[in-house]
Amino acid sequence: MILARNLSIINALTGIRFLVAMLVFLFHFGAAFSERVGAPQFVSTFLHNGKIGVSMFFVLSGFILTFTYKKVFAAKFNFKVFFLARFARIYPVYILALIIMLPILPKALDCLSALRVLFMMQSWTSPYSSFGGTWVMQAWSLSVELFFYLCFPMLFSLIRKSGVRILLLGLLTTSLFIVVVGTPWIDPGIDFIPLFSKDFTPILPILRLPEFIFGMLLCKLMFAYPKLGDMLAGLKFFTLTFLSIVVLLSFAETVQLKSVATLLFGILIIQLSYGKNQIVRILSTKQMMLLGGSSYSLYMIQGPVREWFYWIVSNEILSKTASMFLNPITAIFFSIMIFIYYEQPTRKLLMRFVRN
Repeated sequence: MILARNLSIINALTGIRFLVAMLVFLFHFGAAFSERVGAPQFVSTFLHNGKIGVSMFFVLSGFILTFTYKKVFAAKFNFKVFFLARFARIYPVYILALIIMLPILPKALDCLSALRVLFMMQSWTSPYSSFGGTWVMQAWSLSVELFFYLCFPMLFSLIRKSGVRILLLGLLTTSLFIVVVGTPWIDPGIDFIPLFSKDFTPILPILRLPEFIFGMLLCKLMFAYPKLGDMLAGLKFFTLTFLSIVVLLSFAETVQLKSVATLLFGILIIQLSYGKNQIVRILSTKQMMLLGGSSYSLYMIQGPVREWFYWIVSNEILSKTASMFLNPITAIFFSIMIFIYYEQPTRKLLMRFVRN
């Protein structure tokens, strides 16, 4: 099968972004609540494992960037346009989240710390340090993503020239690293990392880089073996992959076994990329496109919104019960508004500047 459905692919992968964002969202808003109300253990376990959505975003980012820039690299790569496009994609919402959080910061930041956050370098430190969660906690992953963007041109140049053996070796190596080290569970302030001592541990973005590379290699594999989709894209195989992820996140007990869900998500991306089943059509609807488009805003503002509600409750402006219901509704509503009236217009304005 020749991959001629570029728009369909991007639409389906945009739709799945909302479901991935909801994993992280439910981790923050639902995990502790599920324990308080006595939900079944597998439900609480699934919600607590929702943080793996960050890992899925890293894989998806590597895949989509490789897919988007495949033809560009075949001609001439414009570094200026690439980096400005990435800036227009992530920084406006990033800075907005920082501004929303600024009035209720628990303590003032020193100048150097503030600059590191503003320049998205807060995670460029030891993963044992909690500094990555400074200012806006979720922003640590954007700091890691910036590192990926800086590495992308060189990585893609190598991957584009790689043969079949190197491609398969790369997939095997990154898969093993992700599972054995449990990279999806490495975030700022972690206590222990398999195979690494505290004295010889790379900075956090390097440890998470295999997830991004894994996504890039999957895209290369998809183009190298287009018939792969014919075998995997049917509804039965898609359902099997999806349910396997749910089961792992609900019942797996070790970080290694839970990390297999990241690899299965990579297979899910390939299945979605061929646009052959009803799930793809659902994910490509206008409603899912809107929710998927607003997923980045939802990811970034959920923390500040949650902290504002804590402040409102602590000042007895609103009851804790009312806050529990209004908090997630407010985050989702404002993420959609930000996407429509701020994120998209700002991105278009900045890209117009780039083209000129």
